[in-house]
Amino acid sequence: LVVFMVALPGQSMAENNAGSMGLTFFFGGYTFDPDQDLDSELTVGLGLGYNITSNLGIEAMVNTVDTKGDFGFDASALVSHVDGLYHFNPEKKLVLYLAAGVGLIRIDYDSFLHSNDTDMLVNYGAGLKYFVDKSVALRADVRHIISFGPTNNNLRYTLGLLFPFGGKSQLSQKSGQTAVLPESDSDGDGVPDHLDKCPDTHKGVAVDRYGCPRTQPTGAEVTERGTYVFRNIQFDTGKATIKQGSYAVLDNVVMFLRDNPDMNMEIQGHTDNIGSEAFNVTLSESRAGAVLEYLQSKGVESGRLTSKGYGSSMPVADNDTGQGRALNRRVEFAPITR
Repeated sequence: LVVFMVALPGQSMAENNAGSMGLTFFFGGYTFDPDQDLDSELTVGLGLGYNITSNLGIEAMVNTVDTKGDFGFDASALVSHVDGLYHFNPEKKLVLYLAAGVGLIRIDYDSFLHSNDTDMLVNYGAGLKYFVDKSVALRADVRHIISFGPTNNNLRYTLGLLFPFGGKSQLSQKSGQTAVLPESDSDGDGVPDHLDKCPDTHKGVAVDRYGCPRTQPTGAEVTERGTYVFRNIQFDTGKATIKQGSYAVLDNVVMFLRDNPDMNMEIQGHTDNIGSEAFNVTLSESRAGAVLEYLQSKGVESGRLTSKGYGSSMPVADNDTGQGRALNRRVEFAPITR
């Protein structure tokens, strides 16, 4: 069985988990020191362990041995100890560990030639755990047990079943989460929120690895909301009349829409906070509508365009400064995939 376990591939599955406990039932052989005049016999026992981390654990073990002495008398041994364990590659299905600890051994003799005896012991050894799944593992263990008073060297070699329970998986610990959960993607573009530089992109828009629209008009900046903004679309003061110097910029939007026939566009008007909100909403709606009309006049189908005014409700800069107010007076273009 040990050879079979060693030959199995160590697949990456977090099984020896931090915070988990494990109950082991084992059986095997127990060899006494020749000076103890006791026969080697079968042993059975159990262990209860706790993993402080995925690598470090503690375990209490106890096993019994019914044996005979060289002169035919019966004897029994009770071995108990508490150990520290160090696990190698705990994220694998096949886990090697080293163990060492202290405890007691009591031997009861059914013979007037010997008196019952309880001695201190130390032990060290190694073992393998092969996790069949998250709820059961095969286990092989070898221990050198040294008792004192007088000093005797015993050997225990066992096979068993380990039943782990509780704890956190290695995948959860590595991601800093208590469970392996799907990553949040608020705008549904396939890029997790913690990596998304444009977290409010319209659903269905093709995005790059940063979550921003994959294509954009010439001269445009891309906002966190996945919209295109031009800093040089200008209107007459307090009016919705587009200044002629802005036509070349809007012509870039026309060319972009011609090159991307599957894309629609919402034209969004924004203002600073000077004046009443009612006035600003009306002005922003009028300016977005004026841009829509210009694009239609250049051949963009009316069904591909909508417009909306947001007034001063979505500032991108501080309205307390002239520079901030200038940035807030803008027209944005939100791509929408048809």
